[in-house]
Amino acid sequence: MKSTNYKKGDKVIYGTNGICTVEDIQKMMFPMETEERTYYVLKPVNTRNSTLFVPDSNEELMSKIRYILTKEEIDAVISGSNGKRLEWSDEKNARLASFNGILKSGNPEELLLLIKCVYDRKTALLDMGKKLPAADENILVCAEKLVREEFAYVLGISEDQVGEYIRTNMKN
Repeated sequence: MKSTNYKKGDKVIYGTNGICTVEDIQKMMFPMETEERTYYVLKPVNTRNSTLFVPDSNEELMSKIRYILTKEEIDAVISGSNGKRLEWSDEKNARLASFNGILKSGNPEELLLLIKCVYDRKTALLDMGKKLPAADENILVCAEKLVREEFAYVLGISEDQVGEYIRTNMKN
């Protein structure tokens, strides 16, 4: 298992929970456990009444934690997605599995490509007088929330300004 160097007070992204503060790192034993383990205690910044406990011995859960991006990394993600496309799949189950995999990975560049793909499909359907399926709409909302929250926090702008920042810094 790879060692982590998250410290109390660090700002991290945890899966689809968004930005969290590492509130504590402590040894605990929950009911149904047979031994004490070290847990990262995470507090989502936008859901203060929620607390997440991530055992450092669980590689799958630990892989969902990453440091928030810097402004330079955000700009690199935006420019790195220039000219790239995620192809829409008409096979619903395969598409949703792929999209959910991107959401779970939390990869910022893939999230941007996902947003663009679903948004383009939504626009095309609206032009035909149709609506985007609810499952795809939910994925779009979740991906946009994750990107807006992190980018706004790092860039010191409102979430409403994130779309304009991305469009200004992205070439089609």
